[in-house]
Amino acid sequence: MIREDQAASSRGDPACWFALLRAPASRRSTLTGLLEVFTIPDNIFQARAHELSAFGLGPRLLAYFRDPDWPAVQADLNWLARPGNHLVTLRDPDYPRLLREIHDPPPACYVSGDPALLNSPQVSIVGSRRPSSDGRRIARELACQLAQLGFTIIGKPNSVAAAFAFSSISISDLNIWT
Repeated sequence: MIREDQAASSRGDPACWFALLRAPASRRSTLTGLLEVFTIPDNIFQARAHELSAFGLGPRLLAYFRDPDWPAVQADLNWLARPGNHLVTLRDPDYPRLLREIHDPPPACYVSGDPALLNSPQVSIVGSRRPSSDGRRIARELACQLAQLGFTIIGKPNSVAAAFAFSSISISDLNIWT
């Protein structure tokens, strides 16, 4: 897992990871394929144009690898510098096991909070953005029961999922916002 205070290492420079994640690729599989060959993003950005051309990359993507959007990357690094924020890459042991198994996993996950929760038992709830009082009550009851069983609650802020997750905070700090 990459934190701002880490120097470039065998996992790669955080700036290069963020630059790669901002690449105008049409498919994630393009980025994943590049990582399989070049191992870390740093090597992709240091590769010669003819090495990258061998992957059938279009002119827009080739131009991006020569001149990434560094101001946007700096904003990502500023996010990473905030307490509790992490970039969990495919190279990290905390990368979600089940997500790693899908056909085309994302190269990285942005995490605010404890990355270990990514591999915990999880429940997601989808509902109204404007829940009724009964909806909130039911969500709270369900959240309390599931949190007591050790589930991580996943949801979107400002929805019935928020009521669901916030009601469980007193029992468990196992909440992930998507």
